[in-house]
Amino acid sequence: MTEGFDSGQADHQILLSVADLAVDFDTESGIVHAVQDVSWSIGAGETLGVVGESGSGKSVTAAALMDLIPITGRVVNGTFIWHGDRVGSAELARLRGSKITMVFQDPMNALNPLVHVGRQITEVLVKHVNLSRSAARRRAHELLELVGIPDPSRRMRQYPFEFSGGMAQRVVIAMALAAQPEVLIADEPTTALDVTIQAQILDLMSELQKELGIAIVLITHDLGVVAGVADHLAVMYAGRVIERGRSADVFANPYHPYTRGLLASTPHPRDVIDRLVPIKGNPPVVTELSPGCAFADRCPEAHDRCRVERPPMSAVPSHPASETVVLRDREVACWNAF
Repeated sequence: MTEGFDSGQADHQILLSVADLAVDFDTESGIVHAVQDVSWSIGAGETLGVVGESGSGKSVTAAALMDLIPITGRVVNGTFIWHGDRVGSAELARLRGSKITMVFQDPMNALNPLVHVGRQITEVLVKHVNLSRSAARRRAHELLELVGIPDPSRRMRQYPFEFSGGMAQRVVIAMALAAQPEVLIADEPTTALDVTIQAQILDLMSELQKELGIAIVLITHDLGVVAGVADHLAVMYAGRVIERGRSADVFANPYHPYTRGLLASTPHPRDVIDRLVPIKGNPPVVTELSPGCAFADRCPEAHDRCRVERPPMSAVPSHPASETVVLRDREVACWNAF
C-alpha cells in the first residue's frame, strides 16, 4: 500500500479503500496511463469528493472499481479493500450492484428507453436482493416515493422519455439504492442538468445519505458542487491524486498550485470578484510519463526540480516549521508546498 496512505478518517469505520490503482488504455498514439498510483478511502456515512478537470482520471477510477473499463483498457495494478479485508475480482463482482452501486452522469444513457421505469427498478431488486417480482414491484414503488417522484404508481408504467432530466436522475438514484448499498458512487451526477435541478439532486443525495447512512463518492470537475457537501477531497491531475484532506482544510488552505487554480477558476455565490482566473494551458495527454510533475508546464511556481523529479505524496506538517508533527489527513504532491 502507498506510503503514508491515510484518509484521516480514524473516527469513522472505513468501508472502502482503493490503493495504488493504475489503469492503462491502448490507443493508436500509444499507451495512455489514465490512472497512476491512485489511493483513497471512504468511511461510513461520509462523502468523498474526487475532483479535477476532464481527463484527470476521476471517472476511470470509478470505472475500474465497477469493472466498467472499456475493452481497450486494463487495470495493471491496484488493491481494493472492503471493511478492512482485501478483496479479489470474484468478491468485488459480488459487491457491485449490491453493496457498491453507481449513478452515472447522463440518466437517459443509464436507462433502457424500451422498458418501463418500474420494471427496470424491479429487475435490480430481483437480481441483487432476491425478492419475488410482486415484492420487488412494491419496493420499487417505495423507492420512487423515497427519491421524491410524485404519483409513483403511474410513473412506474412510463418510459424514460416521459421523464425530465431531473426526474430521470431520481429514477437512476432509486435504482442505485434498490439493493441498500453501503457505498454509492456518483459520477458527475448533475452535469447534464440545469443549475436549479443540480441543487435539487445534491440536496436529495444529502437527505438520503442522512436517512440511510450510506457513504458517497462524488466525482466532479466542479469544486462548487462539493463545497459544503464533501467531508474529504481527493484532487486529481493527469491520472494521479495530487492533494487530499478534509474538505474544509483544502478549501481554506490549498497547498498544491493546481488546487489553488481550481478554486480561483470556480465561482462562489457569496464572494464578489471582478473575474475568474482560469488555469493556463491544457491537461497533458499521458501517453508518456513525464519524469517530473505533470503540472509543471502550467504551474506559475515550477522550477527545475519540478520538471525532472516527480514529487511524492507527503504528509503536510501541522506548522510550517515543524517536521515531526504532521496532519495525517492532509497530503500533497508538490515540491513547493512546504
